[in-house]
Amino acid sequence: MEKIYMENNQNQKQKKTFNMLNVTVGLSFAIAFIAVASILLVVAFKPSYSYEKLDTLPESVNALRFDKRLQGNQAANTTIMFKLQYGENNATARGICLESAVVYGGQVTLTKDGDEINDVGLIYLIQRLDEIGAQIESDYSSNNNFGCTQTTCSGEDIAAWVRQNAVWAYQAQKLGPSNPEIYGQITDSSVDTYYDYNGTINSTVVFDSDATAGESYTCPGGDTWFNHYGVTDVVSEALTKQGTLDDVSINLGVANEGNSQWVESGDFYRTGKISVETLGSSSNVVSASLSGIDKAKLYGCPASGDCKEITDLSNISLGDYDHFRVYVPKDAVSTEKKNVTVVFNYKFDVISGYYYKADGHQTVTMLGTIPKEVSKGLDFTIVKVPDTATDISGTIYVVGLIVLLSGLGILYINVRKQKTQTQQ
Repeated sequence: MEKIYMENNQNQKQKKTFNMLNVTVGLSFAIAFIAVASILLVVAFKPSYSYEKLDTLPESVNALRFDKRLQGNQAANTTIMFKLQYGENNATARGICLESAVVYGGQVTLTKDGDEINDVGLIYLIQRLDEIGAQIESDYSSNNNFGCTQTTCSGEDIAAWVRQNAVWAYQAQKLGPSNPEIYGQITDSSVDTYYDYNGTINSTVVFDSDATAGESYTCPGGDTWFNHYGVTDVVSEALTKQGTLDDVSINLGVANEGNSQWVESGDFYRTGKISVETLGSSSNVVSASLSGIDKAKLYGCPASGDCKEITDLSNISLGDYDHFRVYVPKDAVSTEKKNVTVVFNYKFDVISGYYYKADGHQTVTMLGTIPKEVSKGLDFTIVKVPDTATDISGTIYVVGLIVLLSGLGILYINVRKQKTQTQQ
């Protein structure tokens, strides 16, 4: 009786063990299946991404003693010609007076007063008058020295006289007699020569009052200097000029493709088409810079043909390309949000000048080419967004592997235990 009980008990134990073994094996295989499926999910799903000539104007100048007194038609109003000395090498240039009623004081240091000249019309006028002056000097040699027979005659003197009187005419018309504090205002109301273009300005003859009698310059054809060289028209044009000296800008635009700033392209992600346009510039050469991701590259794309990397970002001719793109290698993108910035820079020269003053002396100016720079940029955001399905499948894979190994361990222990009990 005891033996039968023991055998039944043993059989029950074996049966229980066998059932547990079946459950364990079934569970292990089930988990193994899930683990294998997880591995397949990892392979099937990829991560997703979300994108987003004077080079400088001197601070001060030295006003030298005047070297010429020129007057039109022997009028009482005398125009003084003088030079300004500047720079380490003591270069000289003709100065321009901006206050006709103030006495010129030579042999004094004048310092700049305020910022650069903001009168666009004045600067436009002086530039155009330099062109006219060059024409006058050229004509001087082919027109019998404008009738001057003296050895001290100079075409440069006539050019300087025309320029100075044209500047006064411009200021008088623009500023009027009621604003004596404005630079260039003719403060002496009794001097109306420059308001109506008569007398000195419309003269046919210019005299050098420092020279011996008879030294004079006669405008070709008996015409007036202003009329013959179109000075009056240039003054009128200058009066219409408005804006700022650096009225130059860059327009940037980017065309998204689909709903994203970035599009997959081989081993890279690239932006949509970036268009670059310079406004008010005399050149279409720009430079560019990239920041945010070291491996980012700028590509230029012609109207036809393939886009190519621009290796020299300092000298880009816009005429060579229809548009641009920024490329970022896939291995440079991570789950950390990064900004990629592309900046286009346009460098140009603008003609500018300062007002130079000293107490009790004439306010004067001279012009030079000043380097300017206009910049504009675009920001793109790029970040690797983890794929939810990928993360879950990876977790299932790990858990499944652990459970599988645990199941095999349990199976091994139970089988070993059952074998031991059978042997007993």
